[in-house]
Amino acid sequence: MRIYRLAQVNRPVYRYTDVDGTGLLNNTAIDLMKLTDEEELELLEVMALGLEQPPSEIWNVRGIFYFTEEGLQRHVRLIELLSKASKKGVLKSKAYYTGEPIWESSDGQVYLRPEQLTQVS
Repeated sequence: MRIYRLAQVNRPVYRYTDVDGTGLLNNTAIDLMKLTDEEELELLEVMALGLEQPPSEIWNVRGIFYFTEEGLQRHVRLIELLSKASKKGVLKSKAYYTGEPIWESSDGQVYLRPEQLTQVS
């Protein structure tokens, strides 16, 4: 028996970037001096736990990382701390996608082709 996965249609996803488009996990986008000592330690701890990393074979495919709604809930503290430490401010964008992601993690991330995205705001 073969099990087929249904294509996901118009599923919402979210992306956080510095106002210049730099990803929040890029060390050049954050200033740890904006955090209290306790927050800095917490950020380092949360980052050490890390986001699930994609397999190396997807890196030759052009795509964009987004959080699913589940990922937002799971990584809310990481997003809060990185947003507070952001050098230039944070933009949250919401989009919808169709079809199967290039990669989907078990912790609420998806890697999507730009052409899969609709209604980016």
